[in-house]
Amino acid sequence: SRDGVESPFSNEENAQVNLIPPGANMVLNGDFSQGGFEWGFGLSGAASASWGGQNGVAQFFITNGASTLASVQLVQYQKALVQGNQYVLEFDGWASQSRYIEVKLAQTRSPYLDYSHLMPPYVTPQPKHYRYVFTMQQSSDFSAVLQFNMGAGSGNVYLANIVLFNPPVGDLNLDGRVDFQDVGLFMGSWLQQTPGLPADLNQDGKVDFSDFNLLGKS
Repeated sequence: SRDGVESPFSNEENAQVNLIPPGANMVLNGDFSQGGFEWGFGLSGAASASWGGQNGVAQFFITNGASTLASVQLVQYQKALVQGNQYVLEFDGWASQSRYIEVKLAQTRSPYLDYSHLMPPYVTPQPKHYRYVFTMQQSSDFSAVLQFNMGAGSGNVYLANIVLFNPPVGDLNLDGRVDFQDVGLFMGSWLQQTPGLPADLNQDGKVDFSDFNLLGKS
């Protein structure tokens, strides 16, 4: 294990840049409609577990989670993260017994940076929707790995509806598309001159017709 990244799944020599259009899901088979296709599953140390995708849900049966969260992993490689871009990660998760898991977008080689710095989800027997927003602060990485770490415990863990996207320009509510809800949010900030406003699309410190023009092109 290399900071939670299992080397058998890495294929860095053949990495291809795969830039997904803003708003589109960067995760392949995120609804597990094709079972485990496009996903890698790894165990390390004394961990013992199995998994499968059925009826749109990934089911993990963990008999021995070993000593670390990274001892049981679900991974998907080749995620292109561009410096300065914002990303939204969403998924549904629950477990047979309440526990923490770990989810992150990370580097696949030394120093194995965690790009996303997400708060570890606390999953319970009640299904819950988890949503995280982060900005890629480090240099662009076109072969990052999305990983769910579920070791250091036993029992069953369930994941579904995994989505990762870069919001398009004008997507003020960060739902992956530009629609009338975003127009309403934009008008609520009209002519304001507060730095950092989401509606300030050209980042010039004010919301005006220049921003409205950008919104219209979205």
